Amino acid sequence: MNTVQLTAGADRWVMTLNQPKVNVLGEQLINDLDAAITCVEADPKRLLIVQSAHKDFVLGADINAFLVWFSDDAAVVKARIADTQRVFDRFARLPSIVVARMSGFALGGGYELALAADYRVADSSARVGLPEVTLGLCPGWGGTVRSSRLLGAKAATDFVLSGRPVKAASALECGLLDAIADTDDAFEAFVSGELSPTRMTDLGAVTRPEPVTTVDPVPGQLAQASISRLMAKAQLLDLRAAQDAEVDAFVALAQSGEAHALIQRYLNDQATKRAARKAAQGGVPATRVAVLGAGIMGAGIAWQCAVSGMAVVVKDIQAEALDAARHEMQRLGAGQIKKQRMSDEQVAAVQARVSYDLAIEAIGDCDLVIEAVTERADIKTAVLQQAEAAVAASALVTSNTSTLAITGLAQGMLRPAQFGGLHFFNPVPVMPLVEVIVGKDTAAATTANLVATATALGKRAVVVQDCPGFLVNRVLFPYLNAFDTMLALGQSVERVDQTMAEFGWPMGPGFLADVIGIDTCVHASDVMAAAFPDRMTPPPLSSLRVLHQRGQLGQKSGRGFYHYAPAANGRLERGQPADLELGLPVQEPMESADILGLMMAPMIEELARCVSEGVIESAAVADCACLMGLGFPAYHGGPLYWAHANGFWDGRTDALALAAREFY
Repeated sequence: MNTVQLTAGADRWVMTLNQPKVNVLGEQLINDLDAAITCVEADPKRLLIVQSAHKDFVLGADINAFLVWFSDDAAVVKARIADTQRVFDRFARLPSIVVARMSGFALGGGYELALAADYRVADSSARVGLPEVTLGLCPGWGGTVRSSRLLGAKAATDFVLSGRPVKAASALECGLLDAIADTDDAFEAFVSGELSPTRMTDLGAVTRPEPVTTVDPVPGQLAQASISRLMAKAQLLDLRAAQDAEVDAFVALAQSGEAHALIQRYLNDQATKRAARKAAQGGVPATRVAVLGAGIMGAGIAWQCAVSGMAVVVKDIQAEALDAARHEMQRLGAGQIKKQRMSDEQVAAVQARVSYDLAIEAIGDCDLVIEAVTERADIKTAVLQQAEAAVAASALVTSNTSTLAITGLAQGMLRPAQFGGLHFFNPVPVMPLVEVIVGKDTAAATTANLVATATALGKRAVVVQDCPGFLVNRVLFPYLNAFDTMLALGQSVERVDQTMAEFGWPMGPGFLADVIGIDTCVHASDVMAAAFPDRMTPPPLSSLRVLHQRGQLGQKSGRGFYHYAPAANGRLERGQPADLELGLPVQEPMESADILGLMMAPMIEELARCVSEGVIESAAVADCACLMGLGFPAYHGGPLYWAHANGFWDGRTDALALAAREFY
C-alpha cells in the first residue's frame, strides 16, 4: 500500500498522508514521501498541499522502532537520520508553494515536515510540538534549525525544551502557524493570496543572534543540555552546517542510556494505557459517589470526583471532620483559581456538586462508595458493611485501603462480587495513579466499572490482583526496611537521603518517611511484615520504631528524621537531621554505589515477584506504576528496566532471576 497519495489539480498537487489508522514517520512513509517528491519535481505546479487522511496530521516518528534503530553503530544511525533529513530538504526546495494543512496533532517529525513547508495552516483542533526532549532526544530532521529561523533562537529553544504541544491559537500568535482555517473556504482564501515559494528554502545564519541560556548536563537533563547548546550554536551556522550539528547531537543522545530509558518509559506508558482500555471494556463510570471519611484523603477524592462532573456525598461521623473537608475543598478550589486553571464560576460549580452529611441514609442513591476511613481492619469492615446495607443492590462498594487485603475486607459482605479496591495516592488531585484492586470474589464487571471510573476521574488505572500492600506499597516497604537497615549499620540519614536524591528520587527515604508520617509507616510496615515475614520483617534495631515510640512522627509533630518549623509562607521547612540517639558507633560513610545497590535491591526483587506471581500484568505496567505512584525517576525507565540495564540479574540462576531476565 502506498502511504502517500498524490492528486493533481489545475494549479496544485495534493499530497495526502494515509497510513493505516494514524500517520507515523516510519521507513515506508518516508520512502513513499521521497517518491512523491520525485513526481512533484517532474511536474511542478503553483501549489503543493500536504495533508492527512486522518484526524491527526502526523504523530511523529515510529517510536516503537527506536530502540532497534538506536542499537546500531553510530555511523548507521547517523546515515539513517541524515537520509531522512535530505528527504525533508528536497521537500523544502520544491519550486511550488508548499503548504502544510494540519489538524489534530502534528508532533515531532510530523511538525518537522511541516516546518520544511513554506507555510503552516491548521484548524482550531491542531496541536503542534517537538516532544523529542521527553524521550531524551533532540529533533533530528531540521526542527531546531527551522524553528529558530521562524521564532528566533531564544523562543525556539524554549519551545523545543518544553516538549509540550502548543494549541493552534497560541501557535499562530507565536509564529509556529501562519493561519488558522477551519473551513475549506478559509483555507482557499489563504492559499489564493500572495505567497512565496522560497520562504523556508534559503535559511542562512541568523542575522541577529540571541543569547540562549544553556542547561548543565546533569543526570535527567542530558537532552536539555544538548539542545540548548546546539541551538545557541546553530543560529550562527548556515542550513547545512546547522543540520549536520543537529544530526551529531541526535546520534549522541540516541545512543545514551538516558534516552533508551526514557523511550522505554514511553513504551511502558503506552502499554499501561492499552491495558487500562482493555480492562475497562464494557465498564460504565460512576455518576454519584459516596466518600466515607472526611480526612485529607477523603476530601481529595471528593474533589477529584466533583471536578470530573460526578455528584458527591461526603459522609463522616463527626461534624468537625465534615467542616474540615469543606475547608479543604475551598482551599483546593482557591488554588485552581490562583493558578488560573479554573474560573470562580467553575470552582463554584464543582463545590455545588458536593454535599456533606452525618447520616448514612444520605448515600442511598449513590452508585459507588469509596471508603477512606482510618487504616484499621475492624473499623473498615464495620463501615463497609454499613455502607453496603445503605445503597442499592446494584451499587459498587470499594475501599481506599493502602495495605489491607481486599479479600479479607470482603468477608462478611453480602455482595463481595461488587466489592473491590480503589487505592488513590496522596495528594489525590496531583498523583496520577489509581490501583484497582481485584479481590478473590470481585466480578469482572466490577473491575471494568472501577477502571472506567478511575479513567473518568482523569487518573491512570492499573489493575492489581489482591495481596497485602497491592503493588506500590508492597514494593515501597522493602525499600524503607533497607533504609532502616542502613541506619542500623551506622550510615547517616543525610548520607542515604543524599545518595537516593542524587539518583533521582524526589526525596530520600528519611524525608519521605517524615512526609508520610512515622506512625503511618510503622503501622503499614507491621501489616506488611505480618504478610511477608520472611523478607519484610524490619531489622532488630528499627529507627522508624524508635522514633514512633518517642512520638517523633515526622512533619506532623515537628520532628522525625529531620527537624521542621513553619517558614514565612506558612509551609513546613525541613531543618537539620535529628539526632536519632541510637548509641551506635560512628561508621565510615559507604560509597554511593553501595548505598544505591543495597537500597534498590529489595524493591527490585519484590517488584519482580509481583510480575512473576501475576499480581500485575507485566513488567511494563509495573515500572509505569512505580513512576506514577512512587516518583521513581523517569530517566531510569523504571525499577525493573534499570535493573535490566545495569546487569542486576547477571550471574544468578534462581527462578526469580531467570524470569526477570525475560522482562526486557
